[in-house]
Amino acid sequence: MFETLTTDRLKRFTPLDQLEDPYLEVITRRSELIRADKGKLLLHRGSNTPHTFYLLSGKVELTAADGNTHQIAAESDRAKAPIAQLVPRIYDVSALSHVVFLKISRDLLVEIFRHKERMSGATRTARHGPIRSQDPLESPIYQDILSDLNDHRMTLPSQPDTALQVNRLVQEEDYGIDEIARLVLSDPAMTAKLLMVANSAYYRSTKHIDHGLDAIVRLGAEKVRDLVMLFALREVFNSKLEYLNKRLRQLWDHSRDTAATCLARIAHRL
Repeated sequence: MFETLTTDRLKRFTPLDQLEDPYLEVITRRSELIRADKGKLLLHRGSNTPHTFYLLSGKVELTAADGNTHQIAAESDRAKAPIAQLVPRIYDVSALSHVVFLKISRDLLVEIFRHKERMSGATRTARHGPIRSQDPLESPIYQDILSDLNDHRMTLPSQPDTALQVNRLVQEEDYGIDEIARLVLSDPAMTAKLLMVANSAYYRSTKHIDHGLDAIVRLGAEKVRDLVMLFALREVFNSKLEYLNKRLRQLWDHSRDTAATCLARIAHRL
C-alpha cells in the first residue's frame, strides 16, 4: 500500500527516469494517487482524459475494441511505461486486483521536459559562450525547409529499417518508451512526421509540443509503431513515374484488402 510517493519510486518509470530530483519533486506534489478495488473500470475506451497514468501496485487488464486483451502487472517491465497512453484511449482498463495508480497531468509533464531542455541549452551556452552565428534555427535555409514541411510542400524520406526495428521492439514483452525514443529520434524525418501527427487537431492537447520524446509519450508506443510503419511504406509505394505509381497503388490496395479479409476470417473463426 502506497501512502506517499517518493522521487526514487518515480525513477522506475519512463520517461520520468530522465528527470533530476527537483523535477520529480514537483511531480510528487502535483500528482494524485488513485486506489481502486478488483473489477473497477479505471479508464474508458474513447475517453480524452488529459492525464498520464502509471501502475504502482496490483494488476490491470487492457481490452481493445476487437476484444483482444493483455495484462500488465506492477513492477513488470511493461509497467514502466504509461498505461493506455494514447488519447482518445483505445483500451478499457480494468483492475484485476486492488490497484494503486499514479495520475499526472500531461500538460505538466510536457512543461517539465520543455523546461529541462531549455535549462540544458542554457547550461551549454553559459559553459561555451553564445555562438549565434552557428545557430541553425536562425538560418534562412532552416526556416525555408521548416516552412515547406509545415505546408506539406516537402517530403522527407523515412528509413524502412527504423520502422522494422520499432515494430520488432513493440512486439517484445519488456520494451520501454525510452528504447522506442532512441530508435525513432535517430531518424530526423520520422521524428518530424511524428511531431506533425502529435500536434494535429486529433491528438493535440492544450499545449503545442516541439520535442520528439514528447510526441512519442503523447501518441503511445503502439500508435508510434503503426505510424512509423505507415511512413516507411509510403516511401516504398511511391515513385516519380506515373505508370509505376499506378501499379504501386494497385498493389497497395490489393495488400490492404487481403489483410482486411484475413482479419475478418480469423475473427469469424474465433
